[in-house]
Amino acid sequence: MVNVYAGGMHRPGFFKWLRGDFEIPDEIKKVTSLLELQTFLESKDSFIKVAAIRRLGEIEGAKAVGILSGYFTKEIPLSDVGTYPLIKLEVVRTLGRIDTEQSRTVLLELLKRYWEKGPILPKKRKGEKRYFRMDQHFSYIVPELLSVLYKWSLDEAVFKMAKSIALSDDVKNYYKGHIGHGAWKICIKGEMKRKGIVKEKDSAKYLLDYIEDIIKKGKPPSELDLLKENAAGAILKRQSEAVLSSLVSEFEDQYTKVPRASNGSLTERHNTLRRKTKILKNILREKKEKQEKENKKVETQEENPASQK
Repeated sequence: MVNVYAGGMHRPGFFKWLRGDFEIPDEIKKVTSLLELQTFLESKDSFIKVAAIRRLGEIEGAKAVGILSGYFTKEIPLSDVGTYPLIKLEVVRTLGRIDTEQSRTVLLELLKRYWEKGPILPKKRKGEKRYFRMDQHFSYIVPELLSVLYKWSLDEAVFKMAKSIALSDDVKNYYKGHIGHGAWKICIKGEMKRKGIVKEKDSAKYLLDYIEDIIKKGKPPSELDLLKENAAGAILKRQSEAVLSSLVSEFEDQYTKVPRASNGSLTERHNTLRRKTKILKNILREKKEKQEKENKKVETQEENPASQK
């Protein structure tokens, strides 16, 4: 696949494509049948092939699951584990967008396969899981699978698999980042749904209480608690601005009405409300800054259409 230029430099925009942050080129977007798309799917150019995979999902929908899963049927040669899995990452994302029971099953089986096999390492590092990032397929695809499977957190098999990953010694010792983070997000979301917490405002309150309970354990938090806190915070950031703003107003109102201690000092309830309000305001600020950045990007593209190419 054409991924790099001479000297080992990646093609312009490569990492945007790796993240899935790209637009399907017009020549592929206008294709309306699998037959027409075949040439692009067989291309030696990674960007073209990735775009064709996304278009495949759009054209064929659920019928594309078998073709897409075929990209994972072959074992990964050791010589390839140091390359970025550009194609397979888009396959995972496309399967997630198809959003059927069959696509979920395929994604879950892929997660089991990668997790059970673990990272493929050179002989001198064999068995030393702390070097797992040397296997780009494992270190990129496992977090992506967890991210895509998040929408199925209520599914018993998905929840069970994520929990086994989240509580594993491997996550504790080596994979605290994206893998542990993704697994704990599914666990926390799954637990919420199992407790009947589905309304957005109730979910936000639960997550704030979850974080507060970790904070109250004392400092410094354990690595596991920190991982769980960050995962809960990531779910909280998915809540709408309207709900988060409503809670800020609610907590600020409560803060003024809670009686102070007999000596006039703030109570633990005051401190809890203040911490929760601060968390919410930080998220709202981040959302605002992100939106302003996106608006500026759109304005720049409108002023200079050539910058989109």
